Amino acid sequence: MWATLAPLESAAIAPGKVIVAGNRRVIQHWEGGIIKKLYVKDGSTIKESDLLIKLDDIQAKAAAQINQNDYWELLGVQARLYAEIDQEKSIQFPPVLLHTNDIKAQEIIKLQQAIFMSNQKNFNDTVNIYKQRIGQLQEQIRGKQAQLMANQEQFGYINQELKDVRILATKKLIKQSRLLALQREAANLAGKQGEAQSAIAELEQKIGETKLEIIAMTDKQRKELLAELRETQKKLNEAYERMKASSDTLIRTEIRSPITGTVINLKVHTVGGVIKPGEPIMDIVPTHEALIIEAKLNPLDIDVVQRGLLAKVTLSGLSRRNTPTLLGQVIHVSADVLLDSQTNKPYFDVQVEIPAQELKN
Repeated sequence: MWATLAPLESAAIAPGKVIVAGNRRVIQHWEGGIIKKLYVKDGSTIKESDLLIKLDDIQAKAAAQINQNDYWELLGVQARLYAEIDQEKSIQFPPVLLHTNDIKAQEIIKLQQAIFMSNQKNFNDTVNIYKQRIGQLQEQIRGKQAQLMANQEQFGYINQELKDVRILATKKLIKQSRLLALQREAANLAGKQGEAQSAIAELEQKIGETKLEIIAMTDKQRKELLAELRETQKKLNEAYERMKASSDTLIRTEIRSPITGTVINLKVHTVGGVIKPGEPIMDIVPTHEALIIEAKLNPLDIDVVQRGLLAKVTLSGLSRRNTPTLLGQVIHVSADVLLDSQTNKPYFDVQVEIPAQELKN
């Protein structure tokens, strides 16, 4: 911002500019961008958090939406994995997905519920196949046990008959062939009992192996789910950082004042203009701080200007009709004449302080 100062007690006039503004804030922008709307001009009085400039936000909005969707999708996957690991009957989705009318969030919930139901069905179907196999083996065991009991009962009858036949055989009351036939039948029944017992043991072993297969399958699935959960959580952390960064970028398309004060040294004036990353856009002077104006005084007027002299300052960036002249005081006059490096003209350096109260008024 340029200023023209004129000492009240003389006709000396000198062009100047703001060089120091106490603890003034230099407003810059990290990414830069295209100006969509300009809300202030030089000399505008603004409050903390007031909107200064609105940048075009089309790309920032798109990036923020994409990153938010990615983050939400991973939240849905994580919720499903938790439910599958804990063998829950339903998924407990986070509030950020449940308490929103966003269509994308609803789609994520529906998709993860469908995957959950499908995985649950596939797992249960596999377990049921194993259980059916166990049921069939148990049915075979029951058949073998019934056969064993029948053989044992028949074997008891044969043994009793053998006792009687042996007594009769010793007395030569029956033929020896009758005794041998009963002995062969008893041995045959004993063999069948052994076969049945062996078959039962084998079937029980198969049941045990099938149960171990269920445990192994469950354990394998759990390990796979835990590995997927760890990978998902890693991606979730990365997605959160991307979402946060893009959200911050979107927020920064609204350039707001960090303090209450007055706008000076505005560098941009046109909608559609480009703000370059990191370059100063404007300065804001806190309302409780004084302005310092540096002026270049014509050596011909040095006799009428001195420290302590009152001066009036007109800010060139403002309308003269709407802005009153500011009153200040000369606080510095250079001892020697200086040479302007651009115009090669001599001048005296003069500094004028405008009190904070004058800015408020």
